[in-house]
Amino acid sequence: MMDTPETQKGISKLFLIAFLLGGLGIHRFMIGKAGSAILFIFTAGGLGVWWIMDLIKIYKGEFK
Repeated sequence: MMDTPETQKGISKLFLIAFLLGGLGIHRFMIGKAGSAILFIFTAGGLGVWWIMDLIKIYKGEFK
């Protein structure tokens, strides 16, 4: 499956936001995962573990 430039742009934007504001869960709010975003806020991104996992998944294109 080939990614369109628009999809790549969206993934790049999501990665940048997750990298800069990952502990706040903003990237999860953006894709509609409000429940886990709230957990992100209260746990500071799962003490950084979930944040790192999300960055890797976004980079690989596996973040859903």
